[in-house]
Amino acid sequence: MIFHENLYYATAEGHKLVMDLFLPECDRPTPVIVHIHGGWWAGGDHKAHLYLEKYMEKGFALADIAYRLTSDAPFPAQIIDCHTAVRFLRANADQYNLNPDKIGVFGFSAGGHLSALLGTTANVAEFTQQGEWQGYSSEVQAVVCANGPHDVPFGYNYTHAQSDNLVYMLGNAFPKEEVERINAATYGVGCKAYNMLTGGDDSVLQKASVLHYVHADMPPYLIITGEVDTGIPILHATRLYDAMRAVGAKAELLINENTWHSMMPGDTPAVDAAVERLVGFLGEELGR
Repeated sequence: MIFHENLYYATAEGHKLVMDLFLPECDRPTPVIVHIHGGWWAGGDHKAHLYLEKYMEKGFALADIAYRLTSDAPFPAQIIDCHTAVRFLRANADQYNLNPDKIGVFGFSAGGHLSALLGTTANVAEFTQQGEWQGYSSEVQAVVCANGPHDVPFGYNYTHAQSDNLVYMLGNAFPKEEVERINAATYGVGCKAYNMLTGGDDSVLQKASVLHYVHADMPPYLIITGEVDTGIPILHATRLYDAMRAVGAKAELLINENTWHSMMPGDTPAVDAAVERLVGFLGEELGR
């Protein structure tokens, strides 16, 4: 395995963007999986390297990318950076022995949202005509999105309503400081995340929603969700699945039984099965 750590791929408004790139030992160009990390668009980094060994066994390269967090810039900075990263990989495919016609993407949570959005917005000028490596396509050939907030207006309204309800229910039973602590650790984090994503501009809610861009020519999607995920409810996944099926796009829905907000191997039997299906799906669609 060849490892390129903190590989510089672009500069965006003064922010240096990097990725970790893992390459299998192979004598022919390899498909590449782009991993987009989660963290409510506000945290996390490109060091997770999820399922690295499984990708290497299948002959995939893995590009674990960083993007601007919402503390750096509100939406659409995050998706612009994701498109830029794909263009970088395609532009430099010969140097890194990558197959530019076989690029897949996977993300969990906020990364799931950005993965799903990346797959359906390759022709959205606002997201693709900014950033470096212009002249190359940012289309991907397969998408796996897990536990992502795909219906952003719904997610915004849901977290704010649940936060208000929680404060109301606990208000007379606990001291104010305790209520604030409990709320901040539950729905309050979602409220803050959506507020940071929009930067105070409510028009961003629709613009950032995957459902707003669904069309028939999307690449194949594997949509994964947790059956009992209360932070990002199952409706995000089912609404995306139904919208894709309605326009004739290829979509597969996988619901992890008795699973909350997780895609970490070992958490539940359903997650372990989902990881195997994820790798199998990418193999089917990318030809390895």
